[in-house]
Amino acid sequence: MSTASLSRRQILLPNKANAFLWVSALCMLFGLLVLHWSPASVLTAYFFETIIIGLIHVVKMLTVLFWSKAQKAIPPNKKTNENHGGSILFFIAHYFFFVFVQSVFMFLLLQGEVSGVKDSFQVWNNYAVLLQQSDTQQAVALIFFTNIVIALRQFFIPGKYHVYTLAGMFMQPYVRIIIQQFVVIVSGFFMFMNGAIVAAILLIATRLVIDLYLFAAASKKETKEALLNALTNKQDDKTKAKTKDMLRGMLDD
Repeated sequence: MSTASLSRRQILLPNKANAFLWVSALCMLFGLLVLHWSPASVLTAYFFETIIIGLIHVVKMLTVLFWSKAQKAIPPNKKTNENHGGSILFFIAHYFFFVFVQSVFMFLLLQGEVSGVKDSFQVWNNYAVLLQQSDTQQAVALIFFTNIVIALRQFFIPGKYHVYTLAGMFMQPYVRIIIQQFVVIVSGFFMFMNGAIVAAILLIATRLVIDLYLFAAASKKETKEALLNALTNKQDDKTKAKTKDMLRGMLDD
């Protein structure tokens, strides 16, 4: 058995560390297949996760601002615009504009397929319509609970916020949401065909694999470095070093 094969098995197979991710995915499958959630509710929940991740990240940044030892150690004259409370407001504006644009694409997919979803630019109205449906509420609640568990286990309980500064946190959520939402958008194109349930199952499975790899990368330095090497293996040494530095902090979420 090769080392790489063993590593993949350790990442993907259920274990004590990643059990909550497996439970979340299985609950999503249970809702889809047994409780008869609509495939659209699964798609909506994964889109809505972007908002959940952003809100949790704002709480993380506030925690770093007020309690991080690394943040407090920055000399007053070194606290640039990226390293004081104003950066949190800038993150909110920057991130949720991204969410707005992403939501427009989602509602283009749902328009005409889900009753009540109107013009794709009527984002707040459309979210209100979707959240009135019980299956969507349940799927979103499951996603919310999963992300709270991730934040508690990886950031708050181990006191990881003490090693961060605001400048180092600004781009953290983007790797995860760009990868996962690309998968969701691609899946969305197949969601309203005859094989909608199959597309939803594949979406849940793909998202589980992505989450398992990102969780392992955030939890183990060796896994993170192996993933960084895979992502930068075709770059020259100078570019590779810069890319790794940029991605290293973003994967440590």
